[in-house]
Amino acid sequence: MSSYAITGASKGIGREFVRQLAADTNNTVLAIVRNPESPEIAELTSKHPNVHAIKGDVTDPQSVLEAAAAAAAVTGGSLDVLIHNSNAVDVASMSYTPTQMPFDAQAMRASFEPSLSTNVYGGLWTTNAFLPLIEKGTQKKIVHISTGMADTAFIKKAAVSVAVAYSIAKAAVNVQVAKYAVELAPKGIKVVAVSPGWVDTWEGK
Repeated sequence: MSSYAITGASKGIGREFVRQLAADTNNTVLAIVRNPESPEIAELTSKHPNVHAIKGDVTDPQSVLEAAAAAAAVTGGSLDVLIHNSNAVDVASMSYTPTQMPFDAQAMRASFEPSLSTNVYGGLWTTNAFLPLIEKGTQKKIVHISTGMADTAFIKKAAVSVAVAYSIAKAAVNVQVAKYAVELAPKGIKVVAVSPGWVDTWEGK
């Protein structure tokens, strides 16, 4: 029996993680979402008794701590795998190249804030909040969803100059993951960043 916690589980890749993992009835799957009573989550929990919807907003550190406590109550205090999948972007600036980014402090912050809050700040808060559970788990794995858009070699090869804030935030995630991997390796905890490639998600249609 394995236990999994997935953030950003209400749609897209996160929701599919929940659905696929829940197909094995031996798994305990914790769907961390802002609204546990949403129709999307209700559908999953009704179909899969091993799915537990837990309220949690990764941009709110207190909410993340409460989600970790709720997860511990379900699993008995341990967790095998944490998947930090939450992500948000400023849609208005996604098509901008670096030279098109707003020359205005407030507008620039607005471009970066959604991606930084969910990926970087949220990644730190979520990892730290759930770490005590991971330490008691069997598999001891932490996965952060990244992107090829954060890979400088890929950016140059594919000639992708847009999605500036999103790509920079995900690049920060890669560094963050490397730091965690070094720190937590002596405890037998594996921390990795994974790029799923282009996926036809709710955002990416």
